Parts: sequence; C-alpha cells; structure tokens
Amino acid sequence: MAESKRESIGKIKIDLDVSDAITGLKAVQREAKAATKALAELERVRDRRDCLNDEQVDDLVGEYIKSRSPWIQDFLNKNGIRISEVEEGIRWVRKRGGAPS
Repeated sequence: MAESKRESIGKIKIDLDVSDAITGLKAVQREAKAATKALAELERVRDRRDCLNDEQVDDLVGEYIKSRSPWIQDFLNKNGIRISEVEEGIRWVRKRGGAPS
C-alpha cells in the first residue's frame, strides 16, 4: 500500500456562500413534493374513473353481444369483469378484488 506524503503548509480559510444553492435545492424539493401530490391525485381519480357500476357493465356487455369486440372484452377484463358464454346467453361476473359497483 502506498503511503501518503502530506505536508502542511499552513491553514486556508474558505468562506463560501451556499445560500443560493440551498434556496435552489429547497425549490426542487417543493416541486418534487407537488409532483408527488399531483401523481397521487391522478391515481386516485384514475381508480375512481375505472370503477364501473352494474348499469355501465350491462351497457358494455350489450355492445359486446352486438359486436363481439375483443376491445370491449379486454376493457371489461382490465376492470375486473369476466364475460362468459352460457346456454342462456352471456353472463358477467366481477372478479374477486375487482372494482365495486
């Protein structure tokens, strides 16, 4: 291991003004907190919007029966609704943990 060869010539006094840097960092912190709060609100609104009530599901299932659109089936599936074909026609059920009505 190499040995450090240091010599002390004397003392140096440095006077730094970092108040602008601290002010800038505080501004960044405020913006980050505001962005985090906005993201949480966006997620809350998105979760509420994705919640389909029974009437909306009935309407979408009716459209699915007419068109057999895989897009509608995928949308319902992503929202916790499973469509199945039975002898009587089409039946839909909410998956466990799916969006409540």
